[in-house]
Amino acid sequence: MRGSGLLGTVVVIAPLLLTAPAVAAGAADKPVSLHIRICFLAQGRPLPFCREVPLTPGVAGAGFDSLADCEDAKDRALVTWFREAKDVFGFGSGWAGTDYLISDPRCVRI
Repeated sequence: MRGSGLLGTVVVIAPLLLTAPAVAAGAADKPVSLHIRICFLAQGRPLPFCREVPLTPGVAGAGFDSLADCEDAKDRALVTWFREAKDVFGFGSGWAGTDYLISDPRCVRI
């Protein structure tokens, strides 16, 4: 009976070992999106109003198949989005103004 404890442990762990690579591989198949953080600053409001915003898929372009593809196209997608958004939101010529701050561009799995 002393060996049954070890055997029971092996039986419980074996399915975890067999399924772990499949889960990791599945995560790599998920599409990737480019996100930024936008903060709007207002007089009379002590803290900025900030939100994470997905830029792709959307006006900045299509989504991406991999993190590497997103990283390679990130600068171009940001320029495309900013060109469209600056007129809509009244952004100046840069990523920061007196009433807004755009930061943290990053690629995330969706």
